[in-house]
Amino acid sequence: MRAKSSGDGAAQSEPAASSAQRGVGLADIRAANRACILATLEREGPLSRIALARLVGLSRTTVGSIVADLLREGRLSEVGTLPSAVTGGRRAVLLLLKDER
Repeated sequence: MRAKSSGDGAAQSEPAASSAQRGVGLADIRAANRACILATLEREGPLSRIALARLVGLSRTTVGSIVADLLREGRLSEVGTLPSAVTGGRRAVLLLLKDER
């Protein structure tokens, strides 16, 4: 809730505008994030999920969720792995837009 002045110095409570009232919903944000991921892969070529997250400025979880959707839809493919770090760990899987092949 935001305080709103009534002109006489007294503050009145007014509900904060929801994202729906501002015209931006979660579906809009997800669509914009998805478009950003697709554009980045088109521009940069094959990337790992973590590299993609760093380039677009989204969390690994958000990128992972959107990538899973795109893989299910057949828009992306997993095309290989990068060597693991010296300290070990899982190898990063490279993602490629299917249209690029």
